[in-house]
Amino acid sequence: MESLLRRARPALLAGILVVAAGGARGDAGDVFNVSLGHVASHDSNLFRLAPETDAQAAIGSSTRADSYSQSTLRLMADKRLGRQALHAAAGLSRLRYDRFRQLDSDLVRAAGLTANEY
Repeated sequence: MESLLRRARPALLAGILVVAAGGARGDAGDVFNVSLGHVASHDSNLFRLAPETDAQAAIGSSTRADSYSQSTLRLMADKRLGRQALHAAAGLSRLRYDRFRQLDSDLVRAAGLTANEY
């Protein structure tokens, strides 16, 4: 549980900063938007092993449970230029596990497209 609270600290700090910056606002109609997220969770059977399965033999650990957290940052841009619309999005995601660190991952995504009205 302590680890779960430790992992939730960045989200709490981000929440405090957002509340403190109450005058800064954005909506879906803006050209640029930023999205931040943080989730902390615990799973008692991370690999979904059957009760009769020997966890030590299957995953190399007698413990089936783990706590993990995911932090995300997403940047989006939408701009209309006459009859053409430009859309772009980029995102970073960081997934961290307490015990099974081999599952840790960082993901970078980017996408863009144009749309035309005829």
